Amino acid sequence: MADAVPCRIDMEFVRGEEAVDLAGVAFKGLKTPSRLSTVSMHESSMRYFPALDGLRAAAALAVLLCHAEVPGFGGGARGVDVFFVLSGFLITQLLRDHIASGRFRVWRFWWNRAIRLVPALVVVVAACTLLPIGGDGAQRAWSALLAVTYTMNFAMAAGAPGGPLEHSWSLAVEEHFYFLWPLVLPLVLAARRPGLALLWVWMMLTVLRGVLAHLLPYDAVYYPTFLHASGLVLGAALAFERPSARVAPFGAAAMLAVLTFLEPASGADKLMLAAPLAELATAALLCGLLQPSRLTSLFSFEPARRLGVISYGIYLWHWPIIFAIGPAAWWISAPLTLLLALGLAALSFHCLEHPIRRRLRVAPSDPRPAIPAYPLPG
Repeated sequence: MADAVPCRIDMEFVRGEEAVDLAGVAFKGLKTPSRLSTVSMHESSMRYFPALDGLRAAAALAVLLCHAEVPGFGGGARGVDVFFVLSGFLITQLLRDHIASGRFRVWRFWWNRAIRLVPALVVVVAACTLLPIGGDGAQRAWSALLAVTYTMNFAMAAGAPGGPLEHSWSLAVEEHFYFLWPLVLPLVLAARRPGLALLWVWMMLTVLRGVLAHLLPYDAVYYPTFLHASGLVLGAALAFERPSARVAPFGAAAMLAVLTFLEPASGADKLMLAAPLAELATAALLCGLLQPSRLTSLFSFEPARRLGVISYGIYLWHWPIIFAIGPAAWWISAPLTLLLALGLAALSFHCLEHPIRRRLRVAPSDPRPAIPAYPLPG
């Protein structure tokens, strides 16, 4: 079940004097409704889309149910691809806007990402290290080191067991993206059609992964950052060029099939078919959720939106909880895991993540110099 671990991307969009920590933010020239934002915002060109938080909640719950081995959710592993596409889209929108405004500071982006993600991770790592689960003390300490240095995916690509912290492989992929993408994006923006160029990159990565799936062990193809970056690249392409919102119902249907029963048995087929299909389904659904529709209203359902807001904590805690429970019937492990993960995630968000972010984030008004900004095409 190692490949079923989700990747949680919790966005912090810093604008003006305040921050918004909601994944459902896009740049549409409207203000964020105060009742929906976890941090107030003054003047902003961003609009909050609660349906995107609902999408995160659906992906996170699908992965949790897959890990708990609930019948009918064998494809929940593809939730990681949902998060990757959403992350690539939102991060690229954010960076593009800031580069265009001349206010982009790469060090600030890295710092704000770190204070958003690291504190909660450190707490989970400490719990998994101190509690007697996942091998002896030396094994737990080694897993903790891999987790906090964001190198778990390299170890798992080499076949090493991850234990209760193996889900940090996906965080590693995301952190590598956070580090490299702000440096690469200005070059992408210099292209005549950045979105089309990124779409070609996505297709090449997808084909390469499919070819390597027949030549190398599954883990060696699934976990490396550059081979699992296809969803991030496809999401980034959507920040420049998006298909019609009419494709959203097809994306929703395809995603429902992928996250439930449509999961190939062989590792090669998972890499060649299931992962690209999940990425394309997410992209199609995402385009529709940015426009008013019945589907958007469904994903904007308030309980789902609230789950999406704390989905980073759900992601961090659910796998160690399942690992600690051990072998158990799904009708025991699933409700217990869901209950504990929700409680710990809510506690983490309100008592740790949110207070630290408010105190330590750096606002865009900081005067330190920026990296060179390339002009946007057109």
